Amino acid sequence: MTPSSQLQSQGFLYVAFGHKHTQEAIISVASLRKFNPDANIAVVTDQDIGSSEFNQIIRAAAPELSGTGNYHVKIEGLRRSPFERTIFLDTDTVVCGDLTDLFPLFDKFDILVTLNTWRVDRIFEEVCEPYSSVPKPFIACNTGVIGFAARPVVESLFAAWAERTRLQIVEHNETADQPSFRWAIYHSSARFAVLSSAHNYCAFNPGVLPAYQTLAVIHDRRPLMAWYAGVINKGTSKRPRVVGPFSLRLWVAYRVYSAAGKARSARARLLRLMDWK
Repeated sequence: MTPSSQLQSQGFLYVAFGHKHTQEAIISVASLRKFNPDANIAVVTDQDIGSSEFNQIIRAAAPELSGTGNYHVKIEGLRRSPFERTIFLDTDTVVCGDLTDLFPLFDKFDILVTLNTWRVDRIFEEVCEPYSSVPKPFIACNTGVIGFAARPVVESLFAAWAERTRLQIVEHNETADQPSFRWAIYHSSARFAVLSSAHNYCAFNPGVLPAYQTLAVIHDRRPLMAWYAGVINKGTSKRPRVVGPFSLRLWVAYRVYSAAGKARSARARLLRLMDWK
């Protein structure tokens, strides 16, 4: 990590290697700046970036592993953060809310994570060692939004994550970084907090926005992300809201279940009235 004597207080970080991800970062940072106008924003990249939205551009070469191509470039970028307290965003995100209220959480926690509800790596994790040793109920994290403090316990976690990802590629030719992150955070002593889905809504999934919350980060690569987030954020609700695709079968089942509950309540009220008479 960056030496502590050179670190700034807090800020946001992108890691963008290659032209595609750099262009995505330029779009994402514009949305971040819209809702967080005074934010200190850095990007770790191997590209020339002309956007004035970034306060700092940290040039770096993408790490490579001979015979397998690029590996854990995100992790290496995270370890070059210039901040004591960092909120990292994937390049394929659109920010649609104020994120500065996340920074006080570092007074109590070392790492901020969001749930990975789309477990595409589940079978790999259950079959392959050492991932199968992690108990199934333990959370899986999406690495598209991560908050972290510049502390030794975090550096140890990132080092373990990077090495496990390297070995994973060598041993299994699997480049996904989320199985190795789940393994690393399980074996770490870092204090972590799980943020609500409002801070990393992967729009290809159904999601639940907690009551009285609006969407803060939408995470996808499809067009119209900002428009879709705006539609979701038209007002808040005193009840949780389900957003995204849903199952007709489960919707019908819920309606039957709900109707049965209402019928039972109506019967109980009727019996009470009869007793009163």
